[in-house]
Amino acid sequence: MPMTVTASEARAQFPAIAKAVHENNMEVTVVKGSKPYVKIVPIEKHEAIDAQAAYLAADEEFEQEYHDLFEALAR
Repeated sequence: MPMTVTASEARAQFPAIAKAVHENNMEVTVVKGSKPYVKIVPIEKHEAIDAQAAYLAADEEFEQEYHDLFEALAR
């Protein structure tokens, strides 16, 4: 269940927020000036996002490297 706190609340309650994120596998959005500022996520989710980003970057590199070959095969 996502949670939203102000920057002041996050600063004052960070240990409790970090514990809740870790133990409940939840996300916390910190707002500053009524706009989303940062998101606190469990490390496992962060690592999964990094892995997905690396996969997508590799896919893009593959596409760029073999673009001419794919174009020739499509003819």
